[in-house]
Amino acid sequence: MTAPNKEAAAYYNAYEKLRDPSHRWVYPQTRLENLFRQAGFNIQAARLLSKEFEFHQWADRQSVSSANKEKLLEMMRKIPKELEPLFAPRWANDAMYFSLHEVALIARL
Repeated sequence: MTAPNKEAAAYYNAYEKLRDPSHRWVYPQTRLENLFRQAGFNIQAARLLSKEFEFHQWADRQSVSSANKEKLLEMMRKIPKELEPLFAPRWANDAMYFSLHEVALIARL
């Protein structure tokens, strides 16, 4: 899940695409809910899920090159303010940690 701001969402998705070339697009929660409603669903509940990752372990799962790891780390240092609460980057013991968020929607026709 990403921020509703279009520029911030584009930055988030560029970040994901650099790690995983098969990535397409992550939407903000409001957009996902609107898509469900447009399809005739009623949202019954929404739950935000957050997971923290150590950067190198996360990047290594997709065999990210050293050059792209450096680009991703630089992007994290320059993230838009709208994304700071979502990524919540932190550095500890020469490692970078950050969070990714998902939303689980329960909907009925």
